[in-house]
Amino acid sequence: TQNKFHRPIVNVETLWNLVSEQTRANASETNIPVIDAKRAGFGKVLGKGKLPNKPFVLKTRFISRKAEQKINAVGGKVELIA
Repeated sequence: TQNKFHRPIVNVETLWNLVSEQTRANASETNIPVIDAKRAGFGKVLGKGKLPNKPFVLKTRFISRKAEQKINAVGGKVELIA
C-alpha cells in the first residue's frame, strides 16, 4: 500500500549538494541560486547540520522552524509551494 502522507526529507546540511558545482562557484550577492527541494524529490526540509554562509532561495512544500531560522540566518529566503 502507498502512504499518501509520506514526505521524503532532506536536512539543511545537504541542501548545497542539490546545486551543481558550477552554480555553487558562481553564487554571489547578485547571483543567488534557487534550490527546489520538491523537484529534487524531497517533501520536507529539516534543520540538522550547518549551512555555508551563502544566501540562497529554497522552494519546498514543508519546512521545520529550525531549518527556516538557519536559512534566514545566512541571508536566504524560503518560499512555500503547493
